[in-house]
Amino acid sequence: MLKPGRNDVCHCGSGRKYKKCCIELDREEERRLAAAQASGGLQSYADIERLLDQELVWEAPSYGELARELAGQMKDGYTPAQISLALFMWKEYTDANKPSFRKSGVYCAALEYLICEIQSIPSSKAELAEKYSVSVSTLSKKCTELTSFFMEQYAELQAEQPEAAAAGDAERAEQAQQEELVKA
Repeated sequence: MLKPGRNDVCHCGSGRKYKKCCIELDREEERRLAAAQASGGLQSYADIERLLDQELVWEAPSYGELARELAGQMKDGYTPAQISLALFMWKEYTDANKPSFRKSGVYCAALEYLICEIQSIPSSKAELAEKYSVSVSTLSKKCTELTSFFMEQYAELQAEQPEAAAAGDAERAEQAQQEELVKA
């Protein structure tokens, strides 16, 4: 079954537009399905508490407070593994950048949005901006900042593994040769 568009008539038969009727229910169900499919990592929310209390050491108390807020906000819609990923991302970011902030909501919203993107969980910046009481434009800027940081981290990891990169280049060159042969 194809998913209806936002302005299509709702599939429930109410006659209302999908965006005014069942879109939120469907998104929540998709989140639950994605969470059920995710595996590995921490198994319970008690593990998240243990992670926050014993394993993660924050350079500033505000970083730990934000981590607790984020875990609390994500508890109902995400698996412990997804929450722990967000917490480890926050830890990595704070260790490298030592950000200062007055309102934690923008970082919480941005981290939750990145988790949704990584896990292919349907979510919009507008929904998360409303959830955390921040503007969509501020959230977008912070998402761009965090994405850039993690892409740089990824590039550094790739640079540390030149043999893997060289193998990928050789594979691409071989594919290009095969494509040229097919064209000829």
